[in-house]
Amino acid sequence: MIKQVHLEKKIQNVFFVIAAIVFLMGAIQQYFSGGDWYHTNLLLIGNFLTKISSIPIAFYFFSRLPKTSVFDYFVKYGKYSLIIYLIHAPVTSIVRVILLRVGLSNYFVLMVGITVITWYVSVFVCWLSQKISLIDMVFSPYKYIAHRKVPA
Repeated sequence: MIKQVHLEKKIQNVFFVIAAIVFLMGAIQQYFSGGDWYHTNLLLIGNFLTKISSIPIAFYFFSRLPKTSVFDYFVKYGKYSLIIYLIHAPVTSIVRVILLRVGLSNYFVLMVGITVITWYVSVFVCWLSQKISLIDMVFSPYKYIAHRKVPA
């Protein structure tokens, strides 16, 4: 039993290292590729692998976070994950265009800036969905549709 737990942790660590290497290689490749590297909505091998590898990295870190206020903060927004998921893509595109138009073109500054701004816009939309039922209806239509049986 103890050997199995140790093996599982070792596999998780190896998987994390592989994902981190893939993520870093993708980020470095995008940074040094020149040209339109900031068009990350395209399905290219560099940004696809970077995006996919970020998921196990996030799970790895989140599963190891101590149960602090930071942990509680993200748990609090877990129930809004659908809203955050649906909002983040268009917001990311809009924020990227705005930041590029104002002259920010450093890849790493854009990556951090877009992440932070997109997060707070998504959280704001979650807050709006609690306050305005029309917005909530967009993300949770079944709460507003009468549950009637369809005649056979």
